[in-house]
Amino acid sequence: MDDYLLWAKRFRMRFSAWLIGFTVFSGLLLGSLQSSRAAELATASIALKTSGMLLPRDNQGHTNVLLLGVGDANHTAAHLTDSIIVASVDPADASIVLLSIPRDLYVEDAEGIPPGRINTLYAIYRNAKVKEEGMTDTDASLFAMRKTADDIGKRLGVQIHGVLKVDFTGFSEIVDAVGGVDIDVKQSIADYHYPVSKGVIGTFHMESGLQHMDGPTALQYARSRQSTSDFSRSERQQQILTALGGKMRTLHFIEDVSILRSIERTLVTHFETTFQKSELLALGATAALVPRERILRMQLLDFIRTPALGSFSGAVLLPVSDTGAIADWTKIRSFVQTLFSFPDLYFWKPSVVF
Repeated sequence: MDDYLLWAKRFRMRFSAWLIGFTVFSGLLLGSLQSSRAAELATASIALKTSGMLLPRDNQGHTNVLLLGVGDANHTAAHLTDSIIVASVDPADASIVLLSIPRDLYVEDAEGIPPGRINTLYAIYRNAKVKEEGMTDTDASLFAMRKTADDIGKRLGVQIHGVLKVDFTGFSEIVDAVGGVDIDVKQSIADYHYPVSKGVIGTFHMESGLQHMDGPTALQYARSRQSTSDFSRSERQQQILTALGGKMRTLHFIEDVSILRSIERTLVTHFETTFQKSELLALGATAALVPRERILRMQLLDFIRTPALGSFSGAVLLPVSDTGAIADWTKIRSFVQTLFSFPDLYFWKPSVVF
């Protein structure tokens, strides 16, 4: 028993780093651990600062993170980024802003990349390094993560300090590890073109109402887009990940070694980051101290337009621009810089008295 307690104590810190990475990616930002372990993480945060393990920050004191969700070997075009989110963490103001980037946003001026959707950047950078320079998959992936972060950061006008990436299998296994999640499905879904696996198209149907979902079902619910849109899918992803956080809060990880080891195996196998382990732990410890009401989730709805019918092969989205130029991200950049610099403008909800 003493050996287990010693192992559990040591593993708690290692596990925190992996779980932190996954939960940051999901937008939960350690909300799943706030209730029972806030004091522990607050102590860890002080210890981290005392030992000099501070997060990289921009000139406003923010740490900006690119969060990527990708397919896996069982899916066609496995390395396309199915989810793209930029998270800006402000430790001093105790706030976090999450900004979703539509995967269909068209770019024509990426360095060394032919014109196409923004979700192809990571895949093209990665594959080029593997094929042309013989890099290992791991090294090529880290290179591609950094290049993608640089490109998106320049477009948004923000410095991105690191990247977190998880694949479909990792997401599904995490949901199964905690026993599934309960979701209130707002509207029935009938997707007759759901990509079941590589080269295989099937049907995904989900009735409205309260539904219990295992990992594969939760993944389908989060990914389905044929009968909806990128923006509604993003809302469903946030919904299911929030439910996952709620489920985690009801579990006592440290008391169930099987759950601990299951999640550890998943994150080690299906999770990648450009952050150092100490930085990742510091990021999570910082994020854990942010109240849920200080986490702002935003999209680019008002700054994205659809092109004229027939002007592109396939569905794409373009930035709103006074010039109409595809490469003009001026309006998006102004919005993002205001959003990240002054999040209180969006948190503030004044009461109106008649």
